[in-house]
Amino acid sequence: MIMNNTENEKLRKMEALQNIIFPRDDSAPRELYFRSWNYSLSEKGLVIDKGGSLDFSTYFNLFSFDKWNEYTGLESLSLVMNISGSCVVKLYSFDDNGEVIKESVRNVPVGGDVVLTVPEILYSGHIGMSIEATSLFRLKSAYWGSALLLFQRHIRTAAVFCTYNRDEFLFPNLKVIRNSEIENLDVFVVDNASRIDESSIKEFGDDFYLFHNPNTGGSGGFTRGLMEALKSDVSYTHVLFMDDDIRLEGETLFRSQTLLSHLRPEYKKHFLSGAMLQLDKPHLMFESTARWNGVRVKNYKKDLDLRSLENLCQADRNENNKNSYAAWWYCGIPLSKGMERDLPFPFFIYGDDMDYSLKRASGLLTLNGIGVWHEPFTKKFSPLFKSYFFCRNTMILNSLHSRKFNYFHNALNSAAHFFVQLFVHDYRSASLALDALEDYLEGAEYVAALDEGDILSRSGAETDFRTRSIKELNRAYPIQDNFRRWFSPWYFMHKKLAVYSYDRKTMEIRRRSFKTVFALLGRFCRLRCLFFIRYSRVSRSYRKLERNEQFWQQRFDAARGA
Repeated sequence: MIMNNTENEKLRKMEALQNIIFPRDDSAPRELYFRSWNYSLSEKGLVIDKGGSLDFSTYFNLFSFDKWNEYTGLESLSLVMNISGSCVVKLYSFDDNGEVIKESVRNVPVGGDVVLTVPEILYSGHIGMSIEATSLFRLKSAYWGSALLLFQRHIRTAAVFCTYNRDEFLFPNLKVIRNSEIENLDVFVVDNASRIDESSIKEFGDDFYLFHNPNTGGSGGFTRGLMEALKSDVSYTHVLFMDDDIRLEGETLFRSQTLLSHLRPEYKKHFLSGAMLQLDKPHLMFESTARWNGVRVKNYKKDLDLRSLENLCQADRNENNKNSYAAWWYCGIPLSKGMERDLPFPFFIYGDDMDYSLKRASGLLTLNGIGVWHEPFTKKFSPLFKSYFFCRNTMILNSLHSRKFNYFHNALNSAAHFFVQLFVHDYRSASLALDALEDYLEGAEYVAALDEGDILSRSGAETDFRTRSIKELNRAYPIQDNFRRWFSPWYFMHKKLAVYSYDRKTMEIRRRSFKTVFALLGRFCRLRCLFFIRYSRVSRSYRKLERNEQFWQQRFDAARGA
């Protein structure tokens, strides 16, 4: 175990697959990195006294052997540590319920560089490790590695941030990437606000690039980054889409690059799907891939507490379901010839990642530790988003994939959006749902030419959430802003509703108006007749729309007012 000539040779051949990492600040729970009660952490490493212990069977440090074996053909594994002091190392394999299958105990009497070969009896499920100090002990660094990797390919990735006035998130993430020194990774910042100064990006390094872009939403920003990667003189093999309002670990990028470099041939066309953890509750997972069924989204692994080993093992299970997709808060996409002729649809916001996964991904790759923290969407849902863009874009999505989703999906989809808002006296949102249906029925050319920036500015979609007096709340039935949709007919029975915001600190008062209800119902009936008459022709128009480089360049020019 201690370094001799043989071990030195083994170490030279070893390639790191996953680094054992420590938290860089207090923004995320320590239990996502390690478990210990008495320790000190500094830049020099993690220190525990004699008799203390460290457990690294955690979200960022557990090794998913089954997945590495499936994706890369991994046949051998070692734990490499740089330590001072002596310790006992325990290696475990866990099943999907977090139960120990096998265990191996190693005594490490002297510090220095240590290579522990993981025995083959542990080669299943998830592999974790713990350390018990037999003297004053310091763990300086460690990683899971292998000297026997069957598949190797050179990759170069363009990491694309699409941003719009979110400097408070963007620049810390750029700093994390710079400090992580990830090889073969360039960073493209697509600024939809066209306000960031190029010098502020270039100070991060020569492999950081800025592209000013008109505000064409996330669809336009990410497509611009994709186009720049495709036409670059650099032979990029992947793009990595990332939202501008995430919190990122540098190890996530390292792990992504390493995994993509060693994939079996049958996985090279898969998308890499990063999980989303909740920024306000950083121990909770929001999603690790999701599924679209034509009417609603099914988020996999939602609300799993990742401090629990059982939940952690469950979170790493593959969901091999049809119509699953990788969200663009963190999504690695392999590049291939001809992609410039079939670019994303101009959804503006919402639906682009779903469409592109359904259209191009052979499958999805997921791995514990490849994930980001992101603000919960329920905090950001505006009436314009949930009632216009969600309604319109999901109908477009269903039309683009008509072999999977049909007339009945869209009929149900549009009606559900309208009636749910009508039942909770949200007439502004109900009207926006009808606007969405009306615009959808105009066809692909019309929607593609829309100025969404103008829609945003004149939508009148501001909410009235504020602190309310006891008098205002008199006889008002309280509901949460993210209410269960199937309860909405019950809410309609109440004349007055008090709708709480996500944080329950403010409220919006809504009152039932039969006059407004009947006016909206009349408009709904008229549009339903048009829906029945036009649907086949309109649905076909979305599938026929050419989304090539010329189309997008014209769209960018139009948005600039050129």
